[in-house]
Amino acid sequence: MANSGPPERQFESSAPSRTNGAKSASRALDVLELLGAVRQPVRAKQVANALALHPSSVNQLLKTMVNSGYLIFDPIKKLYRPSPRLTQFASWLVDCYWGTDVRQILGSLCARTHGCASITVRSGNSMCMVEGATENPELPRAIGLYVPFATVAGQAFLASRPEDEACSIVHRAALFRQIPQQSCARLMEQVREARELGYARGASLTRPYWSIAIPFRGRDEMIANSIVLGVTGPKDQIISDEAATLGMMRDTLDAIVSVPGVSYAMASRPSDEFRPS
Repeated sequence: MANSGPPERQFESSAPSRTNGAKSASRALDVLELLGAVRQPVRAKQVANALALHPSSVNQLLKTMVNSGYLIFDPIKKLYRPSPRLTQFASWLVDCYWGTDVRQILGSLCARTHGCASITVRSGNSMCMVEGATENPELPRAIGLYVPFATVAGQAFLASRPEDEACSIVHRAALFRQIPQQSCARLMEQVREARELGYARGASLTRPYWSIAIPFRGRDEMIANSIVLGVTGPKDQIISDEAATLGMMRDTLDAIVSVPGVSYAMASRPSDEFRPS
């Protein structure tokens, strides 16, 4: 009887589900993210399984990406790999952010804190989770989730900005109804407390959980000071072990900010009161 060889390896995608339009563009990015995660060539069947897509749709998608020069196809082994066309894009991302495996680092922090570890960035008038890891089914790794500046992650980001700029950001968010106008003064009080402490803390949107967040800088001027590392877990546990949690978070940041050009990002203490214009 012929040996059929070892079973084909199956991969899991970390891509969030898409509910908006332009699905083809999103799916192409999901393919590139999958390749970046597994760091090896993949077959169409593996992509279809990982992204939960119909094989015919995946075949058409991969063919389009090959014809566009983004993927290389090996017709003998039936494998797809990224093409050199992506190297400039990839190197620019490293220049903007960091060159280390942040997903693995977050996974380690998640395992140590038994909660959800995340990285959020400012995007317009709110914050967006762009990476995360969780060991708690009640705390989903909601990549692509937008949350307001009034959250702990938002407070940490605002605390990394000078007072006048933070006030301006809060006022603009209120104008666009991302924050109730009557909540602005209280939010700025929380931002000032975060500056004093060097981190933000408070109730999570997912109650009864508690969050701690620390801002840090990327390399690129456009996204400098807009990145936040956060941990969310059971309130009693996080509060009672706050010092230990902060220590683990700073260990995580040390692993990230050891990359040249990446650093902590807390602004100096404020001097002016919040006065919406």
